[in-house]
Amino acid sequence: MKIVTFNGGKGGYILLLGLKKLDADITAVFSAFDSGGSTGKLRKEFGGIALGDLRRGFLALGSDEGKFKIMKEFLTKRFQKDSSLNGHNLGNLMLFSLNIQKDPKSLEKAKQIFGLKEKHNILPPSFDDCNLYAELEDGSIIEGETNIDVPKHNTELKIRRVFLKPDAVACEETLKEIETADAIVIGPGDLYSSIIQNFLVKGIPEAIQKSRAKKIYVANTMTKLGETENFKVSNFVKEIEKYIGCSLDCVIVNDNNNLDKKNVEDLHLSFVECDENNLNKMNIKTVIKKVVNKSRPDTHNSEKLAEAIMEVIG
Repeated sequence: MKIVTFNGGKGGYILLLGLKKLDADITAVFSAFDSGGSTGKLRKEFGGIALGDLRRGFLALGSDEGKFKIMKEFLTKRFQKDSSLNGHNLGNLMLFSLNIQKDPKSLEKAKQIFGLKEKHNILPPSFDDCNLYAELEDGSIIEGETNIDVPKHNTELKIRRVFLKPDAVACEETLKEIETADAIVIGPGDLYSSIIQNFLVKGIPEAIQKSRAKKIYVANTMTKLGETENFKVSNFVKEIEKYIGCSLDCVIVNDNNNLDKKNVEDLHLSFVECDENNLNKMNIKTVIKKVVNKSRPDTHNSEKLAEAIMEVIG
C-alpha cells in the first residue's frame, strides 16, 4: 500500500503522526513556497524553496527512539529573539545547510538524521524558487503566502485564483511517487496557502489525473474569517477539483455533533458546514467520522484520522 499526501504545515504534521503507525509506504508532499517566519527570512536572503513545512514532515515521520528522538528534540529549538539568529528554527537551518535545492539527494541525508524508515519520504512539489500570489475578485494582487489573508485587505472580496511566479516544474521524484500511489490524500490544511499551491506546479495535476489512486480529501473542520469565509465542504472540493483538473473520490468530514462550541468561539473560528446533498450531486462519497480532538476541534486526532483514511482505502 502506497499513500501520497499533499499538505502544508500543522495539518500535514498531524496526519503523518497517525499514518506512520500503519504498515504503508508514505510519501508526503509538502508545499514549499512559504514567505514567512524563519523560512521566509532564509528565502529572502539566500533564495530557494521554503523548508519549514518539510521540516515538520521529517519531524512527524521521524523515529521516536534513541538518538533520533534526541535529534528531533534538538532540531525543534528556536533561537531567542535577542539572538542574531532571531526567530530561526535550528531544524530549518540544518535543512538549509544540506543545500536541498541544488542537491535533491540531500533529502536522503535528512531522512537519516531524523531516522525515517526506508519506505517513508518527504518531498517538495518542486525545487524551483517561486512565490505564491492571489488575485482577488476586484483584480488586486496579494503577494506571499503569509499575506494571503483577505481580512487584511477587504473582507468582502474573495480569492479569484492563486498562481506562482515564476512558473514551477515538478521534481521527478514526486511525479514517480504519484504514478505508483494506491491512494492520494489531500489535506487537512489552509485551502489556498497550504494545499492548492502544490497543484500550481506544472506536472502535478497531470500526474494526479493519470493516477489510478483513490483520491481522498480530508475536509477542514474549521475555517478562518476571510480566505474561505462561509465556505461549505463542497466549496473546498470544487476549488481543489478545479486546480487538479479531475474529480475526487471521497471526502472525510468530521461529525461536529457534541463539540464544545465555546472552544470554537474562543479560537475565533467557525465550523465548516457539511452540505452532503451537494456532495452527492458531485458524485463525491462522503464519510462522516469523529476525527478531531473534542476539546480542540480545530485540530484532527491523528490516530482517528488515519483509521478513517484506511477504512476508505479498504
